[in-house]
Amino acid sequence: MITILFFAQLSETLNIDKLDVDFYTIKKSGSITILDLKNYLSHLDTKWDALTNSAILASINHDLSRDHSEILPGDEIAFFPPVTGG
Repeated sequence: MITILFFAQLSETLNIDKLDVDFYTIKKSGSITILDLKNYLSHLDTKWDALTNSAILASINHDLSRDHSEILPGDEIAFFPPVTGG
């Protein structure tokens, strides 16, 4: 199982804060990446296309990650818009 968290405006757009997904539903064997996860979700519903916006950031277990970063069973993935200050 992997836990996926959505923050800020992204959470509001998707109307969800948290989603648990069975790792092996995405890929039966081997590793998966952030991009694999985005593609999997996009095939479920077009609302997940919001994750493909290049401005959306991702983290794995609180470490900023890129599309090619590997996800392992039990990981926590977070998607969020860029942080702004002011």
